[in-house]
Amino acid sequence: MTKRQIEQAPTDFFAAHQQEIAAHPTSPVAYVDKGWSHFSRHEFDQAMETFEQAASLDSQSIDAQYGLGVAARAKGDKARARQAFEKALALAEVSNDVAKATMMRRMTRSALKGIEE
Repeated sequence: MTKRQIEQAPTDFFAAHQQEIAAHPTSPVAYVDKGWSHFSRHEFDQAMETFEQAASLDSQSIDAQYGLGVAARAKGDKARARQAFEKALALAEVSNDVAKATMMRRMTRSALKGIEE
């Protein structure tokens, strides 16, 4: 990457994700990215809504369910977090992407343990 490209790169990732959604309004990945932007700003309700939008666009999105679980846990909604993590775990069990599924199962099991303790 050149110095000029670095200088022109967006520094406001939230704005970049808004642009990504405007360009690709049916992309679940765009909504997952935006959900993480909300999460990083501690906007947990908005993060949950955005992860739910991603899940509505792709019912098999492990990322959307995991993100929803993380945001719900941060908000203090243990029941909703558990539900999302269990769905993420179920999706990981049937995923064709072995490497991602393995990683997501580990992360999701760890997150579920954190709720139960």
